[in-house]
Amino acid sequence: MMESKFSSLLTRSGIFLVLSIGVLLPGQILAGACTEGVAEPPFLSYGKVDPNVLLMIDNSASMYDMAYLENAAYCFDDNYTSTASYAGYFEPDTFYQYNTVTQKFEVIADTAYSVCSNASPGTSYHSNGADADASHACVTIDESLDPQELTAFAAKGNFLNWAASSKFDVEKNVLTGGKHDGNNTLIMENRGCAERRFLKQISMDGGYYMVIAVRPPAEEEQSDGSDDTTRIEIFPVTTTGFDNSACQNAVEELQKDSPNQGQFKQYVDNCMGYVSGGGNDAIDNIQATFNHSLHFCWYKAKHGVWPPGAGSVSSIQNDCEQVYDQGGCRPPSPRTIAPMSATGF
Repeated sequence: MMESKFSSLLTRSGIFLVLSIGVLLPGQILAGACTEGVAEPPFLSYGKVDPNVLLMIDNSASMYDMAYLENAAYCFDDNYTSTASYAGYFEPDTFYQYNTVTQKFEVIADTAYSVCSNASPGTSYHSNGADADASHACVTIDESLDPQELTAFAAKGNFLNWAASSKFDVEKNVLTGGKHDGNNTLIMENRGCAERRFLKQISMDGGYYMVIAVRPPAEEEQSDGSDDTTRIEIFPVTTTGFDNSACQNAVEELQKDSPNQGQFKQYVDNCMGYVSGGGNDAIDNIQATFNHSLHFCWYKAKHGVWPPGAGSVSSIQNDCEQVYDQGGCRPPSPRTIAPMSATGF
């Protein structure tokens, strides 16, 4: 079984082989090369140095990053290829179903297509459902509820390796078989995208897209301080999938030598889903705080100093007071807000 918990609803090998050999002088290499130690290559310095292999293991924090991604500059990837083979804890050609009771992936005899098609209640979505054996992932969601509720999720091991494996998972799998809990359960460990969600997307039949988020556990989800068990979230299936064009526009505008602040603000609003004049004071205050913070941080990065005068400090102070101290209601301290929190409250 594979443990990778749900919330509701190598890139380069870290292993290097290095041959350890003695330092040889040219004369030593040539001397007796044709008469002494003829059964061994001269560079092994016959009779003086025992050959050995040294494994240098990368155990830095970056090993918790995604093993498979198209571009390391982005926290999004939709380049799953069913004909490629992805290493990891899951057997590539075996089908798995997520057990919502035990919160573990379990091997199934049926195909993923069969599991999701027979799941009820809800609507089933399949990748390449015309061929049940080739359907690498499927999901059944009860869309009559608000929020929508997951009924079933099944996939081929190859897809799950691509979707959720970290470089550490692959490394441990190669060296020791993987991290396990002593009860025949392998435990995946992944920090997503710098402790936030990393999004993986796959196209489904009928022009739909399934988006899943891979992340580390939030503090309240950890069983103990060393719990790094990978968490997976499944978003509602849509015909648009993940659209990052507005966010990308904001990033590119901010990278210009002289960004248009009005255009930048509009891109940010579109990226964050803000609707101006929506009549929601809390959202308007958050929007203002975020935009002012971005502007001031850009100015500091660009000029090496904060904007002149006390205006920037005053505006941020006023913004934050509106967000964190409204009508005597005090939300959690900003320092305690989890990075993956949708609203922060």
